[in-house]
Amino acid sequence: MNVEEEVKELKRIVNNIRDRIDARIEENEQLEKYRCFLEQMRHDGESLWRFFGVFLLPQTIFLAFLLRSFDGKTFIGWGLGVLGAAIAGSLLCLVWMVVCFRCVAYYHLSVALAREIEPKNWGLMRGRREDFRNGCPFKIEERWYPIKWYQRIIRVRYGLYGVICIFLGVYIFIILRGLSVWNMIIQLCR
Repeated sequence: MNVEEEVKELKRIVNNIRDRIDARIEENEQLEKYRCFLEQMRHDGESLWRFFGVFLLPQTIFLAFLLRSFDGKTFIGWGLGVLGAAIAGSLLCLVWMVVCFRCVAYYHLSVALAREIEPKNWGLMRGRREDFRNGCPFKIEERWYPIKWYQRIIRVRYGLYGVICIFLGVYIFIILRGLSVWNMIIQLCR
C-alpha cells in the first residue's frame, strides 16, 4: 500500500468511528428525551388526579350541605341562598370539567410524545400496552398479566367525567326544584 491509500483507509476508519459516535450520541439524546417524556407523562397523570381531588372534596362537602337544606317534605330552607349556592356549585362543576378536559389532553399529549420517540423495538408505549388495553394478557418474568372484561368497560377519563356529571345533575335538580318552589311561592303571593 502506498501512503495515499493508507491515508484514505485511515480517513474511512475515522469517518466510520465518527458516524458510530454520532449515532451513539443521537441514541443517548433520544433516550434522554424519552425519559423526559415519561417523566412528563407521570407528572401530567399526577396533576390530573390532584386537580380532580382538589375539586372533589369541596364539591362533596358543598353538595352535602345543600342536600341537607333540601327537605323533600317541606319548603323550609328554600331561600335564595340555596338556589344561588346550587347555581354556584353547577358553575364550579363546569370549571371542574374544563380543568379535567385540559389535564386529560396534556396527559394524552405526553403519552403520544413518549410513544413517538420510543425506540421501535421496545414496545412499551405501543404494541404491548395497546394489546393489554384491548384485552390481550402478556407475560413478564413467568407471570401473566391479564385484563378482565369488566376492567375494560369504562376508561378512566370517562369515569372522571361521569362523576362530575353526577354532581352537575344533582345541582341541576336542586336548581329546578328551587325554581319550582319559588314559582309556587310567587303564585301564592298574588
